[in-house]
Amino acid sequence: MSFGSSFDDQIERAVGRGLAYLGRRDRTVSETRSQLKRRGFEEDVIEGAVARLIEMEYLDDARFCQRFTEDRRVLDGWGDSRIRHRLSELGAPRDAIDAVFEHPSGDELQRAVAVLEMRLRHPAEAEADRRRAMGLLVRRGYSPQTASDAIRAHRRAASS
Repeated sequence: MSFGSSFDDQIERAVGRGLAYLGRRDRTVSETRSQLKRRGFEEDVIEGAVARLIEMEYLDDARFCQRFTEDRRVLDGWGDSRIRHRLSELGAPRDAIDAVFEHPSGDELQRAVAVLEMRLRHPAEAEADRRRAMGLLVRRGYSPQTASDAIRAHRRAASS
């Protein structure tokens, strides 16, 4: 992208575009790079703008991964597997993703039970109902073991 201006001016324009893009919601460094590329900025300008956005603390993949994980767990009831997959799709670096899951949250079973409480009128007693409940939880990113444990816990809680 050539505007007949200096390299620094181009970087400033790219930073402005990056800030506008980040103003809507948090993004990964990878997403921001792709957006600036779609806007026609050259690679060296993009790298300069991304470095500036990181320096200004508008871009931080570790922070993004932490917030995304918390939001998906609380707002959408997602399991860890689905969260990891989506973070990877968004271009989050592997080390930032792994750091979020380094210390298990310990409440994945409770989150899975909460999903069942919200989505099912009655505990899954019949085999077909258990399969549907299992499918629901696995699609949300819970492991089959966690899903089975949640289905049993949901049934026990309803019978108490």
